[in-house]
Amino acid sequence: MTFTVNTQDGNGAYTHNGCGAIVHACSLITTLKRVVESIPVKIPHQLRAYLRCKTAHAVTDEIMGAGAAGNMFSPTLNIGIINGGVKVNVIPSKSVFGADIRLPIGLEAEAVLIEIDELLLSSPGVLYSVQEAASNPASLSEYNHPLSEYMADVARDVTGREPVQIIGLGGTDCKFYRYRGVPAFVFGPSPSGMGADGEAVLIEEFMTVIKTHTLGVFRYLWDDKKWDLSRGLGENTPSGERRALEFRNRK
Repeated sequence: MTFTVNTQDGNGAYTHNGCGAIVHACSLITTLKRVVESIPVKIPHQLRAYLRCKTAHAVTDEIMGAGAAGNMFSPTLNIGIINGGVKVNVIPSKSVFGADIRLPIGLEAEAVLIEIDELLLSSPGVLYSVQEAASNPASLSEYNHPLSEYMADVARDVTGREPVQIIGLGGTDCKFYRYRGVPAFVFGPSPSGMGADGEAVLIEEFMTVIKTHTLGVFRYLWDDKKWDLSRGLGENTPSGERRALEFRNRK
């Protein structure tokens, strides 16, 4: 979202006529953060219970940093850009800032916009716009889905650790599949340092991801319980079963 704050300008000594757009924007940001991050969220009971368990809570904080587990249950606001003013001794008439609001499972954008609209009733000089193309609702796949179980089994074999399924706080292209009803899960390198100076992925982590993805697909296609491979290829053989059998025949 982009917020534009308009106020009266003037000489920097005449703040009795108004504090200016930048000071007003800073005050608005503080209030906006408090309001947005206090919006109640209706997370499905079973999912909430799972995410609140000691193991999921601890792993979330371990992977994404202390406090991350708490943010799974509430929206967050980050101000990534703010600008305004023309000169240090002039009261600015305009300030623009960009707000990144992340929605957890169980909260729709409309609920947030209602709160923002109500807040701005007392600030007639403030306008905002929503970048619709970059605004995506929260998404998830069932944490006990068979596909996630395949990946968890492989991850356990590769890493020697018991994998724990959690909700990521950042964006993922998995959403494009989930929006169409296709289960999608993330197994990737540590998000530590993501978006910061010196962002990097350790080679050993990268290799772990490659091994897990490869073996996970292999095991998924190789599972006799999933595919009936006894009847061979036929005209009406499902595409997934066909690929599995063709792969086996090549071996």
